Amino acid sequence: MYSLSYGAEKDLPRDIRYTVKREYIDYNITHATEAKEDNRDVWLINLDDADSFITVAVENGSMEELSHYKKAK
Repeated sequence: MYSLSYGAEKDLPRDIRYTVKREYIDYNITHATEAKEDNRDVWLINLDDADSFITVAVENGSMEELSHYKKAK
């Protein structure tokens, strides 16, 4: 069984927000999804800036970039 919770930057735990913002300083956190299953707690976070859309996953203090797309000009 799993559960999903949806939110924004203000809904992120402080340590998760710090991990993301430390690496993506000039990006805005636009959406956050928390996925819980058994002993796993994964945050999927969407970011953007003037040129890009990025999705990262954060689990157990480790962050992985899942996608990175350039915006059309």
